[in-house]
Amino acid sequence: VLRYLLAESVVLATGAVTLGILVAWAGMQLLQAQGATYFPRTQEIRFDGPMIWLIAGLAISSALIFGLVPALHATGGPVDASLRSGRTVAGGAGVRRLRRSLVAAQFAIATPLLIVAALLLTSLERLRQVDLGFDASQVLTGSVRLPGALYSDNARINAFWEQLQRRAEALPGVAAIAFADGVPPNTAGQHNNFDLEQYPTQPGQSQPVTPWVAVTPEYVRTLGVTLLEGRLLDERDPARAAAAESLLSVMVDRAWARRFFPGESAVGKRLRSGGCTTCPWTTVVGVVSDVKYDGIAQPNNGTVYTPLFGAPARFLLVRTQGDPLTIAASLQQAVRELEPAAPLSNVATMSALVDQSLARPQSLSLLVTSFAAVALLLSVIGIYGVMGYYVQQHLKEISIRLALGGSQSDVARLVLGQGLTVVGIGIAVGIAVALGSTRLMSSLLFNVGAADPWAYLSAGFLLFAVAVLACAVPAFRAMRLQPAAVLRNE
Repeated sequence: VLRYLLAESVVLATGAVTLGILVAWAGMQLLQAQGATYFPRTQEIRFDGPMIWLIAGLAISSALIFGLVPALHATGGPVDASLRSGRTVAGGAGVRRLRRSLVAAQFAIATPLLIVAALLLTSLERLRQVDLGFDASQVLTGSVRLPGALYSDNARINAFWEQLQRRAEALPGVAAIAFADGVPPNTAGQHNNFDLEQYPTQPGQSQPVTPWVAVTPEYVRTLGVTLLEGRLLDERDPARAAAAESLLSVMVDRAWARRFFPGESAVGKRLRSGGCTTCPWTTVVGVVSDVKYDGIAQPNNGTVYTPLFGAPARFLLVRTQGDPLTIAASLQQAVRELEPAAPLSNVATMSALVDQSLARPQSLSLLVTSFAAVALLLSVIGIYGVMGYYVQQHLKEISIRLALGGSQSDVARLVLGQGLTVVGIGIAVGIAVALGSTRLMSSLLFNVGAADPWAYLSAGFLLFAVAVLACAVPAFRAMRLQPAAVLRNE
């Protein structure tokens, strides 16, 4: 009998493993086809023989282990008691408590996963709502690096960029073109320290450091950045003074102005860059809208914009009147004709760069949500199975209750109460676990607390709602029992 029961468990496990492997294979194909945007190196995933044998071995071993306990119990009881009971052996109170404990454990595991998924999805949505400070639509970007052996002097370097700008502006559909040594939202040109004339750094303290992005005069219009105060950098602002070799004018963004000059205008304020104590003062001539260069999720500590001069390596930004990808080939050809040794690389739309900056939180949210959905499904199956088994094993008691005048609503409350008590315990344990563990993922969240009440309420409500539906099916079955027919069979 023991071998028969174990064989039955293995047959069920084998069928489940076969179906699971097919689902896993299909999921892997979908991941490689559609998930490359969110998950790195998906093409390296292999669904080979060793992996299949490992999965099959683990599943069948689990079936043997978890099938052995009920098999031993079913073969170890007194036969006469089982025959007198007139029904399948249901096990004692200890076995029933074990079943319910396992189901409660499933809900205790599913609850933190759902809460984490809710937190990550909320964080992702708030990341998408961040004001980028520029218009990412219809902008094409790329980078060009001139070979140092051929372009060793600034005159030749600047001549190349001027020719490229004229050729790009002549292409059909081009509305504006600019150059910079950094592009949002993840690539700052450099991070530089500086000293303010009005608020000099005290001895023994470090000078403030912010992103510094060198741009051409057309940068603001091309990227759709808004001028808030003062004026833009233009041809009146050479990148370097002819004699002093230091900056004359810079622009700053609103975050920089509010950080260093709260409550007053930053226009006209002066600073020295790079810790230089003998360089002439550099003047702030304008304030523009905030643009993120260190990542969408990172706080904006302010950005300084300087005139771009020389620079054999630059980013190219082109605003188009239509789909920016339609001019990519023509733009690459224009660069190739001017300098075959310096191709236009890293070509992408600005919208694609923004999406790439969200790839990590998107992939993490998708991964955790998938695990949470699987855990929720297993929990629902578990509570449905336990309550269906409960009804099956208590047909006689329920029928007697109905025969003695009990109402169907009383039976429904009995079944639902039994099931939801188990669910409630599991959810309570899961929430307690989540309260202690979600603090560890605070660094992954953006503008949402690890103890956000809406995430906990939504996860708990979803779990409870699906548990009610799962328990409602066996409860409805119990309500439909015919006491006379059941008691005759008993």
